[in-house]
Amino acid sequence: MHRGLKRFLYGLLCLAVFGALVAGVYFLLLKPAPTCFDLKLNQNEEEIDCGGVCAKDCAVATLRPIEVPDGVALFPLDAARASILVRVVNPNTTHGARNFAYRITFFDGEERILKTLSGNSFLHAGEESYVFLPIVEISTDRVGRSEFAIDAPEWIRAAEFLAPRIKIDSLKTIRDTREIRVEGLIENKDQIALASVRILSLFYGSSSILLGAAETEVDALEPAEVRAFTILRPLIAGIDPLRTQVVPVAIR
Repeated sequence: MHRGLKRFLYGLLCLAVFGALVAGVYFLLLKPAPTCFDLKLNQNEEEIDCGGVCAKDCAVATLRPIEVPDGVALFPLDAARASILVRVVNPNTTHGARNFAYRITFFDGEERILKTLSGNSFLHAGEESYVFLPIVEISTDRVGRSEFAIDAPEWIRAAEFLAPRIKIDSLKTIRDTREIRVEGLIENKDQIALASVRILSLFYGSSSILLGAAETEVDALEPAEVRAFTILRPLIAGIDPLRTQVVPVAIR
């Protein structure tokens, strides 16, 4: 064999051996291990970076956002204070939002920010509930418009985030010259104790227009326990006691 050809083949062999050594070092020592954040379909994942060994639920990417059908409702308490009520709806029946952050922003007629409020809440799968702030320092006369924004819901499968079983009974609304009083019984029909249950009362007029809201809280409700509750609010003109609705809000 020609000497030049031998040198060429020998050089190719050396390059192949060197390349194999470099590849071996890379795969054994330098190549990053697969993770659930590498934007690659690997390590037995169902989809990229979700399912399989990854805790992230692949279905989360297809979930519909939490809805706010009615916007922000303000009910004046006096010249400088108001109650705030926001109806929130989870249209997803397969997942609940164990936690979500919200932000309420109020603007005046010239689009200047009057006040910003923030907090956290939750929604079970397919649930309709309310964010209620009973007393907020704000003059409703100055509010031109409001915005309700939701950030970063923590979605979880419905089977892992069950709504508590709560029954409201013997409900009655009593109206006198100074206040409205809602009385009733709440029963924990679940098998575990509920650390806290908020009981929200919605007051409507004869034309089914929502005129105001109030709430109370029941702590440490044991399984099968029945407890009386009372919700008080200063009188609202024009309410129809027969149209009062009560909504329990609780998390297991």
